[in-house]
Amino acid sequence: MPRLSFERYTLIAMVSKRLDILKAELLKSLEKNRGFSLVSEDLIYKRNFMKNLMPLIYENHVRNNFLSCAFCSNLARTHCHAHCLKCSAGSYIHCSPLLPGVMYYDKRNPDESEYLTVPWLYKKSCDQFVRLGFKNYLRNFTVPFSWVTIYNYEVLEGLVYGYSAKERPCFVCASIDYSIYRECMDRKDFDKNIPCSRISEVVQSIYRNANLETKQNQII
Repeated sequence: MPRLSFERYTLIAMVSKRLDILKAELLKSLEKNRGFSLVSEDLIYKRNFMKNLMPLIYENHVRNNFLSCAFCSNLARTHCHAHCLKCSAGSYIHCSPLLPGVMYYDKRNPDESEYLTVPWLYKKSCDQFVRLGFKNYLRNFTVPFSWVTIYNYEVLEGLVYGYSAKERPCFVCASIDYSIYRECMDRKDFDKNIPCSRISEVVQSIYRNANLETKQNQII
């Protein structure tokens, strides 16, 4: 096959660049004039979370020396249960979900149904803990090509800031202990329009009581 001449190669490159510009201009025009958008709300949320919230979480954890298995490089995905992770360092034998929430409830282990599984976010970190770097800090929360990533980000945001996707993360408490959720809803000072100031403390206490041998860490 004969090689392209320099002039022909330059022409092809110019045409390709021009097509990219025209395509970008067309999409902008559609979004502006017809309310059309190829960017989903989930993608917008993910970009905002990674740009604005993730750096704050990372900086706060480093500044306060917050240690949690959820942000350890030794966690690896396993296929024994849906969305569970295991400790590749061997400090914990059993797999566990990353976060609390109804999505992680699994009935395939009836013998363990009496016990509340402590998520990696609330497990005591061991001497093998290696903090993930800034660019990969949410590696364990990210599942490629899956809505689970957005779910994880929303739960994490709710636990840290008491507000998630413009709403209170009450579903997290309800998925763990419905009675606590109802009790909170009946409080006179309950206001669904403001961030929850209690969720971090409440969720932490639930898992501390579920596993007294596990030292819990503050996430804020």
